Formats: sequence, structure tokens, C-alpha cells
Amino acid sequence: MSKTSESDWRYYGYNPSFVMPIVAIVLFGIAFIAHLFIMIRTKSYYMWPFVLACLGEAVGYAFRRISAEHPVGRGSALLWYIIQSLFIILCPALMAATHYMTFGRIITYVGEGYSPVRARRVTAIFVVFDVISFVVQGGGGSLYSSSNPGLYSTAKAILIVGFLVQIISFGIFGVFAAIYQIRARRAGEGEGRWTVCLYTLYIGCALILTRGIFRTIEFGSGGNNTGYLLTHEGWYYGLETLPILLCCYLFLFSHPSRYIPSDRAARLHASELATAPTSPGDAEKGTSTGTITPEPVVAGGKKWWKRG
Repeated sequence: MSKTSESDWRYYGYNPSFVMPIVAIVLFGIAFIAHLFIMIRTKSYYMWPFVLACLGEAVGYAFRRISAEHPVGRGSALLWYIIQSLFIILCPALMAATHYMTFGRIITYVGEGYSPVRARRVTAIFVVFDVISFVVQGGGGSLYSSSNPGLYSTAKAILIVGFLVQIISFGIFGVFAAIYQIRARRAGEGEGRWTVCLYTLYIGCALILTRGIFRTIEFGSGGNNTGYLLTHEGWYYGLETLPILLCCYLFLFSHPSRYIPSDRAARLHASELATAPTSPGDAEKGTSTGTITPEPVVAGGKKWWKRG
């Protein structure tokens, strides 16, 4: 965002596209509807941050389309710019949280013995980092979109810190997941659906990391929309929109519910069922850890999203 006069502000270093936001709205909207359907049908409610992120991305690009028609000025033009910036900046943090929650379920399902930290603590640790990143990015995004020119440099610095927190935590998460997989394989755990789920998380991590690195470099290069990345919109859609869109569809076609049971009490090995905690909710549903099938089976050509 750059100042053109005392009363006018230019929010983009280029003439924003009118078509690309519409394409993004449609694609993220389709992803949202599909993810919502699968989450409800498979009862994989731990995916709710991801579903919300898909919706948030669609909303963000809807406001970007409106903002593209008002790239200069104050008042409503500033409002549209602030809203689209916050939605698009913050939604990937929700996707990151889903990665952490899914990995926690993998640990619980396959075995906590291969992890130096209990599943719930692993999820909690990384989600805390994700929340910190979310809050810092939200604060930086708000300042970056404000009408006070004195806050511009500070806002960029805060945003960079937020992206770096996300990049570092995601990098540590990837290493942690790889260590878990190596330990499990050395202990004799065979390749299975849980490893496919892990590979899905690895690819998702790489996509979100690519986007985070791009945003860090973007905000760190130049000022007042003078940096190369800030003056060429193609980079924005190629390294901001595309990686997140690919992540949405990656999790759509390789949904965690295909590989990990939605029931937290389910275990890969029957020998672990005796030690699996039974929640009050299980008793109310008339189920117990002793009646859970260790490995979900898709029989008779039944679609994976129709498994109970």
C-alpha cells in the first residue's frame, strides 16, 4: 500500500486482475462444499479448521474482487482491502492446525511408543505455535492495512515475524513427523494407509511452506509497493493462491478419513485396544474399545466416504 496524496492511497503496486479473484472464488468454493460434505459424511470433525479455511479463502478473494475495483482511495476502498488481506493471510494458519491435529490422530492410531511426546501434547504444542503465528499475522495484517503511514514498516516487520514463526514451526513439525515414521518403520510397522496419510501431510506442509516463504520475501523486499514481488501480480497468484489451492484439493482427493478412523479410540493393532481410553461418549453410544475394528476395511466396492 502506498500513499499518492494526503487523501488518496494506492493499495496495489499493479493493476489488480478482475478475473483471477473470480476463478479463485469458484475453486475455493467448490473445495469448501466438497470438504464440508466429506467431513459430515465421515464424521471427521477434526477437519473443521481446514473446512473453515477453504470458506475463508473464497470470502477473501470475493473481497479482493471488490477491492480490485477500488484500488485507490480511502473509506470503503480501505475496508475492502483490509478484509481481503486478513482473510487471505490468516486462512493458511487454519490449514496448518489441521495438519497438526491429523498427525496427532496418526500417533494415537498407529502407536504412541514411536513418539517421544504423547499425541495430545504433540498436537497442543504445534497448535500453540500456530495460534501465535495466527495472532501475530493478524496484528501485522491489521496494521499493514491501516491508514497510518507511520505503522507501515512496523506492520511489515510484524507480518514477517508471523510468517517466520509459521515456517519454523512447520519445519520442526515436518522433521518430527519424519522421525516418527522412521521409528515406526524400524520397529516393524509395515507400509499402510497411515503412511499415505503422512505423505499427504508432507506435501501439504511443503505447499504451505512455499506460500509462507513467498510472503516473507514479498514483505521483506522493498516498501510502499516498490519491491519486485509487490509490483507483479503473477507472483501473487502463483505463489500465494496456487499452493493453498493445491493444498485444498490435495486433502480433498487424499482425505485423512480414507486412512485414519474418525473414532479416536480405534487402534491399528488389536493388542493396543486394552490400553485405549474409553470416553463417556463411547458408553453413551453403546461402544467400547473392545469392539473397534483395528483396521477399517472397504468391502464390496463401497465408497470410502460412505464408511460409518
